[in-house]
Amino acid sequence: MDVKDSKKLDKFLGNVDTINELIKNLNSENDEDRDKAVAAADQYLQSTVKKSAPDRTGVNRTVINKGAYDTSPQQLSSSQEPSFTDQDAFMKALEKDAKERADRKNAARVEASVFKNEGNEAFKAGEFEKAVESYTKGLAVIKDFKELWTNRAQAYIKLGRYDDAITDCDWAQRCDETFVKAYVLEAKAHICLSDYDKAIGLYEKAMEIDKSKQKMMREFIKEAELARDSVGAEKDAKELFESGAQHPATLIDVMKKVSMEGELPLYYDGGVRVLADLLKDDNCKTLFRAEGGLELYCKHSFFSRVMLTASLESLNREELDSCYAMFLLLTRSTEDNEESQKQLLCQPSFPDMVMRFLDSKVLRKKRQLRFSCLSLLLSFSEKEIARKYICTQFDITSLVNTLFDLVGFGDTIAVQSLNIINNMALDGRFKRVLYSNLEKVLASFEHLLNSDKHTDVIPSCVNIMTNLCSDDRVRKAMASRVSMLAACVNYLNQYPASCLAQCSAYHKAVYSALGLLMNITLDKTEAVRSAVLDVTKAVVPFLDKQVDIQERVTGCLSHILPLSPEATQYFIGSNNRVETLLRFIADSQHVRYALKCLTACTQLSRDVCTKVAKNRQVVMNLIKLLSSENEVLLGNACLCLSHCVDNEEVNGLFTKEDMKRLLVVIREANNSVVKQNSAILVGKLVKSSPRNLETLRELDGIGILHNSTKYYKL
Repeated sequence: MDVKDSKKLDKFLGNVDTINELIKNLNSENDEDRDKAVAAADQYLQSTVKKSAPDRTGVNRTVINKGAYDTSPQQLSSSQEPSFTDQDAFMKALEKDAKERADRKNAARVEASVFKNEGNEAFKAGEFEKAVESYTKGLAVIKDFKELWTNRAQAYIKLGRYDDAITDCDWAQRCDETFVKAYVLEAKAHICLSDYDKAIGLYEKAMEIDKSKQKMMREFIKEAELARDSVGAEKDAKELFESGAQHPATLIDVMKKVSMEGELPLYYDGGVRVLADLLKDDNCKTLFRAEGGLELYCKHSFFSRVMLTASLESLNREELDSCYAMFLLLTRSTEDNEESQKQLLCQPSFPDMVMRFLDSKVLRKKRQLRFSCLSLLLSFSEKEIARKYICTQFDITSLVNTLFDLVGFGDTIAVQSLNIINNMALDGRFKRVLYSNLEKVLASFEHLLNSDKHTDVIPSCVNIMTNLCSDDRVRKAMASRVSMLAACVNYLNQYPASCLAQCSAYHKAVYSALGLLMNITLDKTEAVRSAVLDVTKAVVPFLDKQVDIQERVTGCLSHILPLSPEATQYFIGSNNRVETLLRFIADSQHVRYALKCLTACTQLSRDVCTKVAKNRQVVMNLIKLLSSENEVLLGNACLCLSHCVDNEEVNGLFTKEDMKRLLVVIREANNSVVKQNSAILVGKLVKSSPRNLETLRELDGIGILHNSTKYYKL
C-alpha cells in the first residue's frame, strides 16, 4: 500500500472516532458536556468546509448558531419558547450518517469475508500466492479489517516477503492496537530478517497487552534469543576457523573427506566416528552446524540411502555400523545445543528416519543401533524447546506406542524409552496431542500390563500413566475402559502379597499399580462399577502390608466399596479386614480413607456396627471428627455414627457439646450432604434416648431439627 492510501485510511479511522464522540456528547444529560460538544461540532464543521473566496457579507455561514442550543431560562424572554429544531436536525443528521456508514461497513465486511475465507482455503492448501490475491481483494473492499491484514502477512512470510508482512502487521495494529496476533507475526517476520532484538521487543509488547499469553510469549522470546545467540556463535566459530586454529581446521578437513562420494561403508563409518570425536566444544559443534553437518545424513548419497531409503533388511553389517556411527555423530553434535536440536528436528526427513529405526523388527537383535537412536531422542526430550518440536514434527501417537512396545524389552532399551516418555509428559502440548489419539496409546499400555514380561521399568511406566491422570480427560478415558481395569487387576495379581516384604521389585510394582487404580476409580463410570468386585479382591490382600501400601489400598477401597454392596460384603467377610480398619481409625492412620470404607461396612452390616460400638477408642475418635473443619471427614463421621448410635454404649458417649456442634453444622455447613448426615445423626440420637431429647430442648434445637427435615430421614 502506498503512502497516499495510508493517509486516507488514517483520516477515515480518525473521522469515524470524532463523529461517534460528537454524537455521544451531544446526547449527554450534562449541560456543560453538551455545550462543549456543540462548540466542538462547530469547529469540526468548519474544518471540513472547503475554503472559497471570501463572502462579501463577511458572514461565515458554516458556523452553528450557538444560541439555538442555549435553553437556559435567563437567556429566553417570557414570550419566547425554547426551540430545539436546529440541534435535533443536526443530531439526526449525524446519527443517520453514522448508521448509514455502519450499514455500509457491515456490508463491506460481509463481502470482504468471502475473500478472506477464499484466502484461508488457499493458505491451507499451500497456495500462498493465491491466498495473497484473495486477501488483497478483501482489503480493496474494506481497509478496517485487521484479520485480513494479518492473514496476508502470514502468507507473505510463507513467500519470504518479510518486509511486506511487517507493513501489513503495522496496518493491523492501526486497526486494533491490542491485536496480539499482529505483534507476533511481525516479530516472526523480523526473526526471518535476523532482527532478533526487534522481534523480542514485539513479543514483550504482546505480553503486556494480553497477560494470559505470557507463557507463550516467553517461549517465543526464548527461541528468538536462542536464534540470536546461535548467529553470534556461528560467526565466532567461523572467525576461529579463519584465524587458522588447528582444531576447527581439522574438523572442516574431516568433514570434506567424509563428504566425498563413492567410498566404501567402512570408510564412512570411520570418518563419521572421527568427526564425532572432534565435537568436543561448543565452537566445533556450532561450526559443524554452520557448515551443513546436520544435513550429512540426508544429503550425502551413501547416508541418504542407508538412513532413509534402503530397506533395513537389505543392509549389511558394515552399513548398519555406519548407521550407528551417524546416530552417534548427530547425538554428539546436538548435545546441550538447543539450536542444533531445533534445526535437526525441523528437517522433514528426520522424524521418519527415527521412527524407521525404532519400529524395525529387523533391529530387534541390533540393540546397540536401536539404543543409539533412543539416546538421540532422549537428549532432545530433556530440553524444553526440543520437546516442543518433537510434539509438532512427530506423530506422537505412533511414537508413544512404539516406546511402550520397547519398554517391554527390558534392560537399557526399556529405560531409555521410559525416560523419553517421562520427559515428554512434562510438556502440555504432549498431553494435548496425546489426548487426541488416546485410545491407541491406552491400548498399547494395556498390552504392556497384560504381557508376561516382568521388567523393572514397567512400574515406572505405570507411574507415568498415573501422572497423566492429573488431566481429567485422560483419567476419565482410562476409567471408561473395562479393559484398562482388567489389565490393572491382572498386573496386580501377578505379585503375591506374601512376598511383598521380601522383594523390593514386588513392592514397587504393587505400589505403582495401586496408585493408578486410586486415580482411575475416582470416576464412577460404568466400567468402574462393573469392576468393583474384581478390584476389591485384587487389593484386599495388601491391606495389612507396609504403611505406604496400606494408604493406597484404603484409598482405592474408599472409592469403590460405596458403589457395590456385593464388594462390601466380600470385604466384611475377608479375614480381619474390618478389624484392620478399626485399628487405622483408633491409631489415627489413613483416617480419611478408612472412615469411608468403615461407613460403607456399617451401613450394610449390624455385626460391623457392634464391633465399632465395642471399640471405645474408635467411637471417641469418630466423635472428635465432629469438630473437624474438613466437611468430608465430618460428614462421613456423622453417617458412620448414625449407623451405630442405637447402641447404648455409643449413645452414652455423646455430650451436650457434641449435640451443640451438630446443630451448628446443620445450620451453617456449606455442603448439603454434610447437613443431611448431621441431621440424621441428631435425629437418631434423640429417637434412641430421652436424655438426648432433653439436651436438644435445652439448646433450643427442636426448631433447627424441624427445619432440617428436608435433609434427613429417620
